[in-house]
Amino acid sequence: MVQLRSAVSPEDYVLSDELTALFGQSMYVLKHDPCPFPGNPTENPLQGAQEYNQRLLEHGSELSSPFTNETLTDVLRAAENDPCLAEGVLEIYRTRHTPDADLGSVFSASGKRAFDLMRLVPEIQQMPARQVLELQNHVQRTPR
Repeated sequence: MVQLRSAVSPEDYVLSDELTALFGQSMYVLKHDPCPFPGNPTENPLQGAQEYNQRLLEHGSELSSPFTNETLTDVLRAAENDPCLAEGVLEIYRTRHTPDADLGSVFSASGKRAFDLMRLVPEIQQMPARQVLELQNHVQRTPR
């Protein structure tokens, strides 16, 4: 998805209660652009604006969103070949009874899939036991 973007200032950010709860720390998003992008979301609106604007300077105003719009099925299929992704999905699943769990490290290690994993947290936390066991077995069989 290509979106036309313009420069931002720290005043363009608003506190996101949802992401703050998810990451366990204050997270801000651009009020006019909810799509994830370098500098959005951010812990610090000043640094976020600098990162966002720097990316615009480097690549122009027409940049793709980092969302890949993967479904849970797509992520689980990819996890079959990516033990780190599989472990991240399992870590998210384990937080299903811990609403204030800090998943920041899981998302940081997820690379290009981080934004999709954020979006899929509720689905991952409700995965059927069969899928969880298959993923756990796969991780255990995968050589390190």
